[in-house]
Amino acid sequence: MYKMILPLFLLLLTVTARAQEVTIKLVDASGEALPGVAVKLLKSGTDKASATSLSDVYGEVKINVPAYPAQIEISNMGYMPFVKTLSDAPAGTLNITLDQKYTGLNEVVVTGVGRPTRLDEAVSVYKIITAADLRAQGAVTLQEALRNQAGINISQDGILGGQMNMRALSGANVKIMIDGLPVNGREASNVDLGQFNMANVEKIEIVQGPMSVMYGSDAIGGVINITTKTNKHSWNAGANAFYESIGRYNFGADIARNWGNDNLSLNFSRNFFEGWDPSKGDLPRNPAWKPKEQYIGNLKYIHRFSENTVLTYGADLTTENLVIKDKVPDPLSELNKTATDMYFRTTRFINRAQLKWKTGANGYWESNNSYALYYRKRTTYLTDLSNLNRRLSDIPGDQTTNTFNNITSRTTYNNKAGIFNYTFGYDINAEFAKGVEKINGGNKSMADYALFLTTDIKALPALTLQPAIRFTHNTLYNAPMSPSLSFLYKPTKTLHFRGSYSRGFRAPTLKELYLDFHDSNHNIDGNPDLKAEYSNHFQASAGYTLFEKGTRSLVTSFTGFYDDVKDQIALRGLPDSLNLNNRFTYSNIGHTRIIVLQWNNELRWQNLRLNLGGSYTKSLETITGVDTVPNFHYFEVTGNVRYDIPRWGAGIAVFYKYTGSQPVIGSIEGGSLFSGRLQAYHNIDASVEKSFYKERIQLTAGVRNLANVSTISGAGVAGSAGGHGSSADGLMLTTGRSFFASLRVQIGK
Repeated sequence: MYKMILPLFLLLLTVTARAQEVTIKLVDASGEALPGVAVKLLKSGTDKASATSLSDVYGEVKINVPAYPAQIEISNMGYMPFVKTLSDAPAGTLNITLDQKYTGLNEVVVTGVGRPTRLDEAVSVYKIITAADLRAQGAVTLQEALRNQAGINISQDGILGGQMNMRALSGANVKIMIDGLPVNGREASNVDLGQFNMANVEKIEIVQGPMSVMYGSDAIGGVINITTKTNKHSWNAGANAFYESIGRYNFGADIARNWGNDNLSLNFSRNFFEGWDPSKGDLPRNPAWKPKEQYIGNLKYIHRFSENTVLTYGADLTTENLVIKDKVPDPLSELNKTATDMYFRTTRFINRAQLKWKTGANGYWESNNSYALYYRKRTTYLTDLSNLNRRLSDIPGDQTTNTFNNITSRTTYNNKAGIFNYTFGYDINAEFAKGVEKINGGNKSMADYALFLTTDIKALPALTLQPAIRFTHNTLYNAPMSPSLSFLYKPTKTLHFRGSYSRGFRAPTLKELYLDFHDSNHNIDGNPDLKAEYSNHFQASAGYTLFEKGTRSLVTSFTGFYDDVKDQIALRGLPDSLNLNNRFTYSNIGHTRIIVLQWNNELRWQNLRLNLGGSYTKSLETITGVDTVPNFHYFEVTGNVRYDIPRWGAGIAVFYKYTGSQPVIGSIEGGSLFSGRLQAYHNIDASVEKSFYKERIQLTAGVRNLANVSTISGAGVAGSAGGHGSSADGLMLTTGRSFFASLRVQIGK
């Protein structure tokens, strides 16, 4: 009898041993724990649940698995459904990362909020560009990613690269960040948007509204936050290539590994551009778009000390070599055969250390710190065009090196207490400039030291109030207290109203104060007598969801901005009696007031995504201190459509933007602030995508600038001040019509 009982007992013991409690840890792509997520254990061969559990505040869930193989299903609003088959009992905690579901109001934002927040619950107005959008655009740089966005205008400077303004405010008023930490290296008050590679970008969050309370001096116009990708696989490797018919040849590779409590990602890119010119025929010696070569490296390392403490280190290194060769002398003769050739080497190295640790059920600390190095070296040669021999120029100012280093430290504490969700912390931003040849007076420095507090108050079930305040000490200027007050009112699930007021302050940059910038395209002197900018900003919006069910939604929204800026900083020509060499300097505009109205409609219908919107910008009377300048206005229209075909692994996309006739800022003296108007223009891009072998291979091909608009001119315009963003014929926008193709190959598990 025991011979029959023993095998049955051993079999029962085996089954019992296999039935065990499995612990699952749920996080999003940034490593943030996901509480309240439903995890279902499915009955064998069905889609019905035999057991269901919810994750706790730490994102952990425990579920009893009686037998293997077992299938689990995870679902959470705002995230893609996740299904996994467990062939055997996992060793230790099973870590699962849920992918964000970019569908309408379910999108999650992290910029300017205490903790990740659903888009429809955020107090500010956001625009999100996803990795899928970037791929469809064929966007290699931030410059290309932003050029079809409403309220943002992009131009090109022959030497300084991609420039921008947002809501008619210059790029000096827009803070650009990577993973919540600022980038450095502004030239003529702008960061070169062409130096930021999109290869490792998860999404871009755009806040077209004042964020000076949260992010400080240079965020009165808005914030652009680039979120980098986090590896979601045990290991992954890939390579990508990009070609564009205007002479661009790019290559990149990446590798990632996830083991235990460590996650490492490495990316490398080499971007080469041979230069482009609107003239037909062979590429001239001095094309309008200068030849350049970039080497870009990115590192991201995540270590989990415990379930409640996570350290992230990131490093971004960019090296760019830009070549500007002089035109061939006319006439070329024995006495006139020397060309002045300049080589600019720019290096930006940003180190980021971010530590997050939780305390209690809802509270957590987050410390974000960075050390950013930026230097730009100019080497000038005199080239004999008869034999191509060259020698270093001994002309003063032709050999220069300028270095700008930035230190940022920002630590916040976030918690909930009843109807209050509060965040307080400190923010330190320090900049150090070194460049004897160009920095007026030698080495310079400036720093902001700030304390801030923001609170979300659930005053009513449908009303959220957000008062905030920032106290700043600037080492060179008297910084005022910066308060703000925002609200979100949702009387119904489909209707919402937002409003905000914010006071802004922007100290001039060290370059605006002290940098003397002179080359073939620029003749700009710093102005140490500049005043700081002081501003008041108002924003109001209304949105209505016509319907939202599953993957189908239609949302319409209307937003208005009013910016009132005193002592706005802009370039101006020096008085005629001194302006023998077309010299410019920075000066304060007495008072600028701008109204911007935006209307946006977003339709998502299963695999179809359609955006249609418009923008109207109007300047009220501008007081320069000398005279009153007449107002101006212009329109923009945007329309983007993307359609995915999942069964074919394919998709098509079209991006369109119309920009109406705009004014150009010229000399401030004598009341001639706006020197003329630029022509209106259209930009149209289109692409097709196809994936192969379970998305291991992705191919994208398309056409850019179908309207073939590269440089625009206008009445009374002879290029903008100091050569900024201009050529002899007008404002440089983009290269001519071109065709591009990109290939991505990826393996991993």
